[in-house]
Amino acid sequence: VNILVLGEDTREGESGGRSDTMMVLSYNKKTGTAKLVSVLRDTYVPIAGHGTWNRVNTAYRFGGVGMAINTINQNFGLDIQYYISTDFQNMQEMVDMLGGLELTLTKEEAAYINKTTKTSDLPEKDGTYTLNGAQVLTHSRNRKMGDGDWGRTRRQRDVLLSFFNRAKQEKDVASLLSLINGMTEHVKTNMSLGMMLDLGKAAVFSGNFTLQGGHIPFDKTWNYARVNGASVIKADLDKNKELVLEFLYEK
Repeated sequence: VNILVLGEDTREGESGGRSDTMMVLSYNKKTGTAKLVSVLRDTYVPIAGHGTWNRVNTAYRFGGVGMAINTINQNFGLDIQYYISTDFQNMQEMVDMLGGLELTLTKEEAAYINKTTKTSDLPEKDGTYTLNGAQVLTHSRNRKMGDGDWGRTRRQRDVLLSFFNRAKQEKDVASLLSLINGMTEHVKTNMSLGMMLDLGKAAVFSGNFTLQGGHIPFDKTWNYARVNGASVIKADLDKNKELVLEFLYEK
C-alpha cells in the first residue's frame, strides 16, 4: 500500500499552499514492515501533464494532489493510489491533541527550538524530550543545522515515526479508533476510515512492525545545479527509479 504524505507550508499572509513536505509511505502487508521515503522538494523533474521541467514540489501548486501523485509515479516508477495531506498549522494542533511528541534532539536543535519559539523549555543538550505542537513545527521546518533540506527531511521523518510510536501506546482497537478519528479532523485523505483503521491495527498491534527511512534522490545520484537562475537538485532519474523500487519492494 503506497501513500503520499503531503505537508503544506502556507504561512501567515500567504495564499496557496506549497507541498514543502512530500513523503512516500509504503506498507508491506506480507512482512508487516513500512518504508518512508522523503522526496527532496528541489528535485528537478518533468511535471506530469504540464509539459515542462521544474522542482518536484511545484506539481502540487500547478495541479494539486493529483498532479503531485502523477509526477512522482511517472518519474520513479511507483503506483501511489492514496494520499494524506495536512498543513503545518493542523500538524501543530494534532501534536497538542496527543499531549506532545517524544523526539531525540541534538543540543543545537534544542537551542534552535528555544530561540525560534521564544521559550526556554528545553534543556540545551543532547537528549530525548516531549515537544509541544509549536516546538514540533519549528523542528519540522528547521534547515539551519548544516545539511539544509536533507536534515530537514530527516527531522520530518523522525516526527512521523514519533506519531507511529505514539499510536503504539494504544492498548485496544477502540482507543486506536478514537485516536484516528481525532486526527482525521486535521487531514485530507482519500482513504476510508476503515482502511486507516486496518493499517493502524497492523502497525500498532503487530509485533514485528518496523519503519525504515530513506530519501530521493539517493546518495551519489545527484548534484546541485542552477536552472534559469534557480538552485535545483539534478538527479539521475533512471538510477533513482531503480533504487527506490529496490528499497520499497525488497523481499
